[in-house]
Amino acid sequence: MLQHYIKTAFRHLLKYKTQNLISILGLSVGILCFSICLYCSRFIYSVDQCFTNKERIANVNLYTPDGDIYSGIPANLIESLRQTPVDEAEDYTFVGYPRPRSYNVETPEGKELPYEDLYTMEVDSSYNKVFTPQIVQGSWETASHTPNSVILTRSLARKIFGNDESPIGKRMISTQRLSTSPSTTPRTGGISYTIQAVIEDIPLNTSLSFLHQIDMLTLNDSEGVLQFESNNNMTGGLGFALLRPSKTPTQLEARFRAMNLKHTMFKKENDVTASPFGKNFLEKSIAPYFAGITSVIGLLILLTGLLNFFQFLTGSYLNRSHEFGIRKALGAKPFSILRLIIVESVTITTFFGYIGMVAGIGVTEWMNSAFGTQTADAGMFQARMFSDPTVDIGIAIQATLTLIVAGTLAGFFPAKKAVSI
Repeated sequence: MLQHYIKTAFRHLLKYKTQNLISILGLSVGILCFSICLYCSRFIYSVDQCFTNKERIANVNLYTPDGDIYSGIPANLIESLRQTPVDEAEDYTFVGYPRPRSYNVETPEGKELPYEDLYTMEVDSSYNKVFTPQIVQGSWETASHTPNSVILTRSLARKIFGNDESPIGKRMISTQRLSTSPSTTPRTGGISYTIQAVIEDIPLNTSLSFLHQIDMLTLNDSEGVLQFESNNNMTGGLGFALLRPSKTPTQLEARFRAMNLKHTMFKKENDVTASPFGKNFLEKSIAPYFAGITSVIGLLILLTGLLNFFQFLTGSYLNRSHEFGIRKALGAKPFSILRLIIVESVTITTFFGYIGMVAGIGVTEWMNSAFGTQTADAGMFQARMFSDPTVDIGIAIQATLTLIVAGTLAGFFPAKKAVSI
């Protein structure tokens, strides 16, 4: 019976080709736009979901005496916290702000090739424990005990060394002096780094480096903020606490307040506090507002497409009143006609809706290939706008259910009207 209903649906589509094509194209374009908006919204709403310890991580913050929060913390604050253990926190880590750096990289042929604007994030040895990056090659333990260690991301390692050559042990020579470099460092750099490990790529949707494609991490960096002599009077990065199991950021915050924990910076006593991981990003960034606006726009576009399709179905079924009258005369019950119309509606909506979704995936892939390596200037930083779009099984299931529900609703009301004629 179901097969008969589906055949009837496609026969009707072929009977009125032009009218049906216009309406179905409108639905497919609506689904296409909705899919792109859904992708953008989910990208933002899933910030930091890639971290296994997300629920156990807390932001470490610093507030001025006037109650204003600093954008980051000084690097030596984390070391001070390690020397003041509390029951709520298992460990702490400091993550420097991502900055572009330029290097001459030793290639398998023994040559040194220049690579500019490699986004580098300085971390300490506890980063591995807190954020658990997946090690692909090499050893984090070795990197944490070696001066000027470099951990490449898989994509950069593949770009420089290919798939067959191991980057472990290769050298990278800096070609510029950093603002945190010692006075003995030449303006042309010349500081040698050694690649000790390769990790999986860090997703773009993390509060550590939102929309920044991190190329590499550095540990025990002689040129970085962690070893900078004046790092106490600069907010060079972000601080995080790894909570003990069953502990919460609220409990750590209460502990800091009970201890009246302070940190001196700029000759002022500043309050040390804790907050849920990612809360500061969500409060300061415009990304959540963008996600909300994108979701609303996507829903409005989808609703417009469905309303257009609803109008098309209503007119179509009213034009088929003669056919339905013959079916009734031959003994068809109103429920069977209602079921026929709804199955047709769901079939058409799902089939051509998936065409729109496939087109949406194609558009995001095109964005990746066309713009994935291009940067947009956002004032204080540059960000890659599209990179590695993915559609997981959860999105596919949600989209399928949405199409089935939309098709049922789009067909039910016109069907009731058609049956009543």
